[in-house]
Amino acid sequence: MMDKKGVSPLIATVLLIAFAVALGAVVMNWGRAYVEQTADDVEGQSETDIKCSFDVSMEVIRIDDVPQLCYCNLSDPAYIEFTLQNIGREDIEDLQLVIIGESGIVSNSSILNKSLGAADVIKQKLKYDLDKVGTIKQIQMVPMIMEGSSVVPCSQRKLEKGLRNIVNCTGCEAS
Repeated sequence: MMDKKGVSPLIATVLLIAFAVALGAVVMNWGRAYVEQTADDVEGQSETDIKCSFDVSMEVIRIDDVPQLCYCNLSDPAYIEFTLQNIGREDIEDLQLVIIGESGIVSNSSILNKSLGAADVIKQKLKYDLDKVGTIKQIQMVPMIMEGSSVVPCSQRKLEKGLRNIVNCTGCEAS
């Protein structure tokens, strides 16, 4: 029995403890980087969500209690016309327009040529393909704001107008 060489139980215990500490340090470093990155992502998203919730708001202007949102599907091409006001505190950098119809959906991801400041009003006339959309069922307008160096959508603050809120444009006639 004395000829066999081995590691004494004390040294084996010390080696196991050292291995466990080293492995724990590696896992903790990996975990810390993951947690920090996730926290930064969540913090950035939270700031955007808060800004969108409290500082971004817009409405379709009403004149003599008539909303200034109309469509014309008799002309070629068909068009939508609207007058919109930024009633929030944050500048709206861009606007995404989604037209939902019986035949399909058309989305314009960028329709403003300049930012819409607080209390500013803009009037737009946008053409769309009647063959792709068909009869309009709903129009959605999603405001987009500047967050850091990029433009992000505020989906929770979008305007949704159904067919009951969209009238036929005055002067809409076949061309």
